[in-house]
Amino acid sequence: PWHHNLTAAIVSFRTAKALKTNPGSTYDIKTFRWRNSVPLEWSSQQLLDLGLMEPGQWF
Repeated sequence: PWHHNLTAAIVSFRTAKALKTNPGSTYDIKTFRWRNSVPLEWSSQQLLDLGLMEPGQWF
């Protein structure tokens, strides 16, 4: 899925931010939170669960 790709997630966020600052669409975007998202805690277990890190990369 696209959200497992860091580059795609950053581009998606930058696009959403640009749409929010656009006067034509600013009132259509109420929040930057994705549905069913969870806060990133930067714990090794969460990074493993999300597929952002492989076992043995944490040092």
